[in-house]
Amino acid sequence: MEVAKVSDASCAEQEVGEYMDPITIGLAIAGAKKLLETATDIKDIAASIEQLFSHTEKAAKAAKKAEGDTSIKSVVTDVIEDRNNQARMRNLEIDIDDKFGFGTWAAIKEERTRRLKVAEENKVKAAKALKEKQQADKEFWDRVTYWLGEFGKLLAIIALAGGAGYIIWINRCVDGAC
Repeated sequence: MEVAKVSDASCAEQEVGEYMDPITIGLAIAGAKKLLETATDIKDIAASIEQLFSHTEKAAKAAKKAEGDTSIKSVVTDVIEDRNNQARMRNLEIDIDDKFGFGTWAAIKEERTRRLKVAEENKVKAAKALKEKQQADKEFWDRVTYWLGEFGKLLAIIALAGGAGYIIWINRCVDGAC
């Protein structure tokens, strides 16, 4: 359990910083393996697996940002840690398949990929719906503005006609001598 605590602490630290240390992925894998030893159900290690996926995604994003770092030390560290993490990940996959049945890890990855795809599609749909709503609102307010302008013109015509009628009314002939 102690490894899981270290993994949780490193997760909190990583959310603050931008650079994702490859060692953090190793800690997440170690935490998941430690929890796997005592787990009776896949639900017992679900949070640890989620943390592992999260760290892996953050590391991939950080690696893209850090491509400009060409120092030998950085390159060696990144390559070695990446290979070690891949080996650890494969060992974790095998351990999960051994404990919960062959294909469990593949099913987890497949379901996660499917859910991420659905979430991305929902995000795109929501953005599209928001854009359509904004367009509809803009069209509505454009229509309201147009009709308010037309109503204003009508009021101006009525006011001018009323003013002209008033002027004619006050200048009318009343005594017969106009």
